Amino acid sequence: MELSNIELLFLSKNTTSLNQPLDMGIIKAFKCHYFNALVDSCYFENTDNYTDVFNSITIKYAIIMVFIAWEAIEEKSMISCFKKGLVDPKRHKGFSYRYSRGLNFYRPQKC
Repeated sequence: MELSNIELLFLSKNTTSLNQPLDMGIIKAFKCHYFNALVDSCYFENTDNYTDVFNSITIKYAIIMVFIAWEAIEEKSMISCFKKGLVDPKRHKGFSYRYSRGLNFYRPQKC
């Protein structure tokens, strides 16, 4: 059987950091932006008692912080990580990056 629209690649063990775009820096940037949102929530609560702030975070607020962190990742960073990995965003038509300027109300410190 010949499949012209399918490309198979053999990836050996322990190579995910070399070929998966999320491992090329996107996860690190996401964690950095999420942590900034978490620290900001402590700042806005005007308290030094981080335990109380962390215990008061609801699932809804955690999801909002995830959204804020994801939106803070720049498009050029995403494209760069995909170029470093095996996925070429120009070659794979399924790749797109949606950036919602109207919803990007969080200004994190540079990560």
